[in-house]
Amino acid sequence: MTNTLIHFPLPEWVQLIPICDVDTAEQTMVNIIANSQDHGQARLAEYESAASDVIDGAIEHGIWVLGLATPPGRPAALLSVTGFQVPITLDRHTTTDLLSYLEAHGGPGIAGLRFAPLSYGQTALILHRTDSSGSQAQAFVPDADGQGCFLFTLAAQQPDRGAELLELVREIVTTAMP
Repeated sequence: MTNTLIHFPLPEWVQLIPICDVDTAEQTMVNIIANSQDHGQARLAEYESAASDVIDGAIEHGIWVLGLATPPGRPAALLSVTGFQVPITLDRHTTTDLLSYLEAHGGPGIAGLRFAPLSYGQTALILHRTDSSGSQAQAFVPDADGQGCFLFTLAAQQPDRGAELLELVREIVTTAMP
């Protein structure tokens, strides 16, 4: 990425998981899941297994930031952030190319395409998708210089949450400040 720093102040319902230390990350995730579930500690072994799988997958896929979003009154969703260095400005042509790529290689069910203006003059592209494994919302957020892009993904197991996750990820990314 470029040297431009962008800050993403997260809502209080997003708790970050320190993936740089696997043991701490797993324990943090287990605690967050247990505290957000009606079953609490009763399903601890199940939570430990899920946390281990998620942390291992995040490390394997080069995730930079991992968090658990527990919006008030709603089930938890997993937040991940990564990025890539590529000159990008989300104009009409770039967006068309990106959507074509996602439709061809990103899996089925892409919907809810929206643009979200950012305070530093760039525009984020957000969308959601739903399939048999659940739903997710994604935001492509260019850095201030247009030389790199952050990819935010908010995922949940419930297939009916796509539109809700889209609004939550929009809320997260539109608070970005250089």
